Amino acid sequence: DYIAMTFDRPSPTFRHEQFTEYKAHRPTLPDNIRPQFARIHEVVEAFGIPIYEKDGFEADDVLGTLSVQANQQGVDTIIYTGDMDTLQLVNEHVVVKVAKRGITEITEYDEEGVKARYGFEPDKLPDYKGLVGDKSDNIPGVPGIGEKTASKLIAEYGSLENVLTHLDEIKPKEQKLLREYSEQAKQSKFLATIVLDVPVQLDLEACRPEHMNRDKVLAIFRELEFRTMVEKVLSLFRQLGIPSAGEDSETSNGYERERAHKEEVREKAEPIPGQEEDLLLAPPVGVVPIMTPPPPPADDAEVILTDAIAKKATYKAGQGEEQVKDEEGEPAISDGPEQLDLFGSNEPAQEVVRRLRLPSLGGAPGEPQGTPIHIADENMVKATNTMVVNSEDSLQVLIKSMYDAGAFALDTETTSDDPWHADLVGISISMAALIRC
Repeated sequence: DYIAMTFDRPSPTFRHEQFTEYKAHRPTLPDNIRPQFARIHEVVEAFGIPIYEKDGFEADDVLGTLSVQANQQGVDTIIYTGDMDTLQLVNEHVVVKVAKRGITEITEYDEEGVKARYGFEPDKLPDYKGLVGDKSDNIPGVPGIGEKTASKLIAEYGSLENVLTHLDEIKPKEQKLLREYSEQAKQSKFLATIVLDVPVQLDLEACRPEHMNRDKVLAIFRELEFRTMVEKVLSLFRQLGIPSAGEDSETSNGYERERAHKEEVREKAEPIPGQEEDLLLAPPVGVVPIMTPPPPPADDAEVILTDAIAKKATYKAGQGEEQVKDEEGEPAISDGPEQLDLFGSNEPAQEVVRRLRLPSLGGAPGEPQGTPIHIADENMVKATNTMVVNSEDSLQVLIKSMYDAGAFALDTETTSDDPWHADLVGISISMAALIRC
């Protein structure tokens, strides 16, 4: 088997020179799509698939020419496309497979399939388009001539030229239209006809699939994060006998190690016997409980809680503002809206430090059994409850909470909105309303 690919060129074709309105109604290509063509070319070339294209011609013209040259070399052709115009190329040596929806829904057309659809042979399709036109390409055809009439005329007379020769035999209405638009019909047929003599030369040896650049393909797929496709392409390489056993094993082992690491993390996240209640100190709701005061201080771990509202009350008192206190003499916290300071405070940040013992997670002997984690103060629970995961211990607490919650939402923060240039800054996870890690 052999494989080749064709592309349209960005330059105008001979059809544009003949008819300036050819495809003129089509919208311009979006700016974010243009750079993708270079990437597509890169992937195709990495697979060792030769690309055939020619200025002044469309990809369909190149396809038609290559199918003729393949037949001359004793090779039948299967064309995969989304363009129904290529059905005119169907013959006993050429089959066209048209993709309707991606690659999951494909319709195959041989000679009988084209006849069943249009009522005439495949090579008569340009004559048919000369009468009905083609809206997608802005080919006018003959106004007033519909698909049924066009199919009947081509099936009866065989070609557009024969239809125009026998106008006297046609109904008066169609006869009048065809006389008035005969030249436009001929031009439309010319625009719809795929040429078969584009100056390109088919090299069958270069079209063998064994020419794939295995390392380049894998590098591109990893760069584009086509993770699920890597195993599929490795399987393809093995079928074609491209990779050596050692290289294939090394590449596969990399992904096996990654899967093993994920399994190891899952195992660590399982509940530790005897510490189920101690792990989160209460029935978990997604993070370490912060709505009730922590237990008495311990010396082996601490939780730093930032009390923004208390800082603001202290700062206001220092600025000579009247400070409202509750019955116990503590600054009262208002539930209503407050005026924010536009320029911020010059006062040093005040922090309230409390200690919370985290569970033992099997550290090495002599190492502390807990590491500080940062959690938002309980007084801010009405806004959000946040745990900053910056240690192995806090990560295990998060994993356990996620397992127990059963469902969670995930978001990312990146350096850019452009997915091709963005770097990951952090990941946020929420297991319940107003709670995030």
